Amino acid sequence: MIINRRFPAIGACLGLWMAAGCQSTPQGKLSSPSVVSLSPDQASAVQATLRSAVTDTSAAPLQLLPASGVRWSDVPRCVHWAGDQQIAFAVVDSTVSGDHASFRIRTLEGWPGWITASRHGDLISFDVTMGPYPQHASAKKQASKIRELLLVALRTWGAKPELPADP
Repeated sequence: MIINRRFPAIGACLGLWMAAGCQSTPQGKLSSPSVVSLSPDQASAVQATLRSAVTDTSAAPLQLLPASGVRWSDVPRCVHWAGDQQIAFAVVDSTVSGDHASFRIRTLEGWPGWITASRHGDLISFDVTMGPYPQHASAKKQASKIRELLLVALRTWGAKPELPADP
């Protein structure tokens, strides 16, 4: 029988399942699953074991996100993700150190751009500059759209579920 130290109930159920339904013929082919009839006591014991494995709340969940709901480690991933959206761009060069990150980008049309990210406690801010003439209205509009995509990406990547703590 298979016994798992973290979840012994799952190992016991898996062992029961394997013994009952995973038989093979001498030619190595799997035979059809066996039918196992459990007594009412056995059925309730198996159900109780499965319930205890699912409802075990002894381990507290890890707090993987700060209160703001975003992680600094997600910033490079967010920049690459944003480049695959409505405004296509590629990251040409990147530097991430401490509380600052910079990304040199180039759009599909060939426009250069720069993205800088800064961390202030739990908050992350982005500054985007686009084109050879950053003060031009179309460059400002494109920079604003990229910044919006970065913020959406940061919220999307930050919305990961909590994982149970290791005992």
